Amino acid sequence: MGRFIATCFALGGFASRAACVNPLQMTWNTDNYFGPDGPWQGVVISVGDDHPPVIDGDSLTVYPGGAWESVFLTNMICNGTTSGCLPKKAGLYDNSKSATANYDVELVPSLGEWGSDAAMNITGADDTSIILDMLTFQSKASNYHIPNFVFAAANTSNAMLPNNNSYITEVGLLALGAPNLAQEFSEQNGSSIQGNLLTGWLKQNGSIPSSSWGLHIGSVTQGQEGSLTLGGYDQSRTLGMVGSFDLGGGTGANPIVSLIDISIGVQTGGSPFKSSSIEGLFQFGKNTSASVTLNPALPYMFLPQETCDAITQNLPVTYQSSSGLYTWNTNDPQYLRIVSSPAYIQFTFQQSASINMSIKVPFPLLNLTLDTPILNNPTPYFPCKPYYTSDGNYFLGRAFLQAAFLGANWEQGKFFLAQAPGPNSGPSQITAIQSTDITITSNTIDTYTDSWSQKWTVLPLPPGTSNPNANSTGTAVPNTTTKTSTQSSGLSTGAKAGIGIGIAAVVLILLAVLATCLFKRRRRRNNISSPPQLRPHLFSHHELPVGADGTAGHYHNDYKDRYPIETYQQPFHPVHELDAPNAVHETGDGSLPEMSADRNSRGFLGSPGSS
Repeated sequence: MGRFIATCFALGGFASRAACVNPLQMTWNTDNYFGPDGPWQGVVISVGDDHPPVIDGDSLTVYPGGAWESVFLTNMICNGTTSGCLPKKAGLYDNSKSATANYDVELVPSLGEWGSDAAMNITGADDTSIILDMLTFQSKASNYHIPNFVFAAANTSNAMLPNNNSYITEVGLLALGAPNLAQEFSEQNGSSIQGNLLTGWLKQNGSIPSSSWGLHIGSVTQGQEGSLTLGGYDQSRTLGMVGSFDLGGGTGANPIVSLIDISIGVQTGGSPFKSSSIEGLFQFGKNTSASVTLNPALPYMFLPQETCDAITQNLPVTYQSSSGLYTWNTNDPQYLRIVSSPAYIQFTFQQSASINMSIKVPFPLLNLTLDTPILNNPTPYFPCKPYYTSDGNYFLGRAFLQAAFLGANWEQGKFFLAQAPGPNSGPSQITAIQSTDITITSNTIDTYTDSWSQKWTVLPLPPGTSNPNANSTGTAVPNTTTKTSTQSSGLSTGAKAGIGIGIAAVVLILLAVLATCLFKRRRRRNNISSPPQLRPHLFSHHELPVGADGTAGHYHNDYKDRYPIETYQQPFHPVHELDAPNAVHETGDGSLPEMSADRNSRGFLGSPGSS
């Protein structure tokens, strides 16, 4: 907060009102957790007048996500009864008890945000109406009120399972604003009325610096509270490179990215898998990429069937056709090794033609629980959901966003993606997003491993090996080539190729040195074990010439007086000359008998024992 006060003080009277207001942090429900596919946490709001029309409480817990109208569940969601009604835990809205409700507007609502209705196969739009009512939320010690807040009041909201069974969705959705600051509606009498949106109204009324937000879902299982900031973001929840993308998807302004690769790696220590790096897990027919919407309104990672199959063939899981999900085989020893280790799934996205970035999702975050009404008993599951789509668009929901920061500046049509830290993320660093900002600042990626160190169990490395990710710079990195050379927590393809070439060169040099040594050793052995084959062009003559006086003379080699040689001798056998009145002949080996001859006959070297 000090940074904002300092900024306003420095600017003095010229400071704009937006530059002198703080972002607002929304409050999370840390007492209760929700969902038959989580557990998940949500933010706390109130809807209605000073006496909120909420069943069994004064607040609603909702999942943040989506644009334009929010979706709140009504007391009719369980056919008018709250007995045994699971959505009751998060709170149900009763518009008949609100003095500030305006439900006289005309608009055909669509349940779900950013395509979540289609992904979850949700039905109930025909039993839903648009309502404008007072929204209240708490930030720090202050309450903020947004009149005529737009939401869809859902009397029916059912999610269909692959086995044609359905269940009631348990938690509503809080939309995070829209490209427009407000939304216009027509009343039944023909007049128009303005419906207010979350960040747009707060910006218009000077409560936040811009119509923007920053979100990190956090993790219930790892004890990490979520973070939702309006008009800014928590910088402590962003590490490394920040991807800045254009919002797309028409009026919904969806945060859509291009997914180009998926791999498995390990951040530190040994791997629970056969290899420390398993690549090429993104499978989508002949396609090299897929459009993916980052959607916190959804629970799973909705990916092509081939991709889920490629990932899960490395995991001790079983596909359950009734739910369309994979349950962990908890009796398999690999299960605990994997879900408690520093291993992760890495998703690589294309930010531009020359830059890729990646997000690591550690396996401890992918050990979630299916519960009633999806399954009768709590069952650990792996949240990859094989998904079939006609428009080629897939989704990464809360399971993925536990490990990623997502934010947006509606005023610039930009959204931001970055690696989120582990549970030990340190104190909050609330930072404003100004109306003109097209990117945000993050913290260093070097703290990523430490942020997880208290939560995972590092496995020992095999003898004589090292983890290539030990000194990795993180998960969001630039890349100037294709997806196969994307720098990640491991080594790039180019680096691996260079290492391979270097190793091959070293091996060749060692072989050459070894061959040389063996050759010299064999040559030395041959010289010792048998008399040399004397070669006159390499050595001087070895029989001394006889002088005119009958005495033995000297013979010099081709280098004249520099290297006079009388006889060639082996290193271990000295050569001896024989004095004789006649011509003298040298012996070639001290172990052989010496022979002399007169002028008429020449001696010869015989072998021992010869006659």
